[in-house]
Amino acid sequence: MTRHAVILKGAKSDFLEIRKYVKRQFSDLVWAEVNHEFKDTIQRIASNPLLGTQLEELAGLGLGGDARCFNANLENGV
Repeated sequence: MTRHAVILKGAKSDFLEIRKYVKRQFSDLVWAEVNHEFKDTIQRIASNPLLGTQLEELAGLGLGGDARCFNANLENGV
């Protein structure tokens, strides 16, 4: 079951800050690798929406009980 992954506005601004930092401190090449890993992880979450841990704190948001926290462990493919 694949779902559409939604990146919240706050996460987008954090992502842009991370991008700026990585490019400044490391290189465009390192950023390209990090960005690819990020996009791959988001795609895996969209393809496997039941991965992750359910959070009681998010139950009241009206997300149908599918509010989950994801820990992107890239080495283990999760």
